[in-house]
Amino acid sequence: HSLIGNKIVLTIYNNIKFTFKNYCEIIDKTILEYLLIIIFAIFILTILQNSKKNKFNSLIFTLIFLFSTIAMSQGIYLLLKNFYVGPRVFVCIGVILSIISIYSLKNKIKILNLILKPTIIMTVYFLIIQANGYANALKTQEIYAKYRINIMISDLNKILPIEKNYKIFINSGQIGNAPMVKNLGRNYPIIKKANWFKLYKGWTHQTILYNYGLNVSWNLCSNEKNKINKIINTNMHKIIKYDNNCFTIEFK
Repeated sequence: HSLIGNKIVLTIYNNIKFTFKNYCEIIDKTILEYLLIIIFAIFILTILQNSKKNKFNSLIFTLIFLFSTIAMSQGIYLLLKNFYVGPRVFVCIGVILSIISIYSLKNKIKILNLILKPTIIMTVYFLIIQANGYANALKTQEIYAKYRINIMISDLNKILPIEKNYKIFINSGQIGNAPMVKNLGRNYPIIKKANWFKLYKGWTHQTILYNYGLNVSWNLCSNEKNKINKIINTNMHKIIKYDNNCFTIEFK
């Protein structure tokens, strides 16, 4: 039991480190970084203003509160061995920022409120712009992935036998990001972190198997004794046909 407990604690610790690293990389050198610094600073000042007890203790409590809420913002995903990076994990941090921003409006210093209100508006606007860019990236990547698959299937059909006595193995590679997604990633760091855009080998297997009804092998269907009959080599993929009707595909 202690071993399992230690593993859980270690997993949570590693995921918390990853969470902070992830957030820092997403906002690094963007306007959002400076906007959040202003909001957090005014939030801390507001807590100190409204505190009727020891100001130093209130400051320590506030810093612990900020650290712990951000650290735990990933919720149940902190228990996953392979940390999930997807849109749903950012919902909680959005709620936390909303609560902090709303409470900061209780600030009693007028000039800080004059700074805070446009800061919150700019933060919301920036997040909406990022969300819009993210949605465009998703749509573009879906179209691009289907395009790459269709091109590969078109080339594969040129050398596939009519009889279904063949096997297809995805040997290596994955479909990377579409050119537009790469451009969006230069402006919005969160898109660079979106590894789920890429078309991994498992997804490719399922696409071919279920959408095209082709005979897919989960294991390499050729060996050193098999001779290569034909190769289709393009900028996007490489298809090799062996003499035992085994086809291997490499994405570029």
